Formats: sequence, structure tokens, C-alpha cells
Amino acid sequence: MMKVVLLFQFPLLRPSGYRLFQRLKRLKHLEKELKLKDKSQKGAYAPSVMLATLSGPIGKTFASKEPDEGLDPFSSKFSSVPKDSQKAYGIKESKEDYVHGKWCYDTPGTVQPDQMINLLTHEELMKVLPRELIQPCTYSMKTGLTLFVGGLARLDLLYSCRAV
Repeated sequence: MMKVVLLFQFPLLRPSGYRLFQRLKRLKHLEKELKLKDKSQKGAYAPSVMLATLSGPIGKTFASKEPDEGLDPFSSKFSSVPKDSQKAYGIKESKEDYVHGKWCYDTPGTVQPDQMINLLTHEELMKVLPRELIQPCTYSMKTGLTLFVGGLARLDLLYSCRAV
């Protein structure tokens, strides 16, 4: 499983309730700004949905004001919040509904130094990267099944109590 995570380089994170509150606050503010921007650029979009591309800013809720090269942006020590303010906002993680929860946030479109895309030649990239809008789909897997992703990755479900 860890090889798959390293393969795709999705940042895995389980933030505290306060950090979720801060992120939600930033996203709501960004949404308001983007709506205003969209209204002013209404006629500038492509006429066909098939020509559409995803674009937008990648925000950082927990980034420090001064960059420190020694910090890992996905570590829990990256942003220090006073203990009393952590209790005031967000969800109570010890609650039955959340205690076994897992969180995963990814940043599609960003390229990390050790991703597979850096290993491909120009010709291979031209064959692999999509030329049209990708339709999202969901797969259900049972123990022993394999899923090939874009001809580049292989996900094997070795064991699971139920279908995932």
C-alpha cells in the first residue's frame, strides 16, 4: 500500500478540528473571490465542455509566513495553535463517529519530484496524458482483484473484510 501512496504522491493528512475549521474558512473566502472573478469573465470560456480544463489556485491554510526549509508541510508540528483555541472550533475527534475516521486530501495537477510522470519520455507522456475532460468513475474491488490505472500503475487488493 505504501508503494502506491509513494507512486501517486497524494498528501495524506488527518487534521484536527481546529485545522479543518481554518481550512474551511479559507476555502469559503476563496469561493467568494472566485465567484466575483467568474462574473467578470463570463464570456471568456470555451464553447465546448470537452475543451474545458481544470485550473485554479492551490492554497495553503497552514503555511507559515516565513518559509522554513526544515519543516514538512504535512507534519502536525508545521502549524502551532494554542490548545485553548483548538477546543473552540471544529469537530470533537474523540466522538464515536470520528474516532476511526481517515482523511485524504490530494492535490491533482501538481508534480512532485519522485512521481512516475517524471520517469516518462515525451512520447509516453503524449500517449498517457488525457486530451479530453476526464469523466470521474468509481470502482468496487473485492479481495484478490487488481485494478490497472492508466497502464502505469497496478493496485492489488490483497485482503479486505468486505468490498472496497
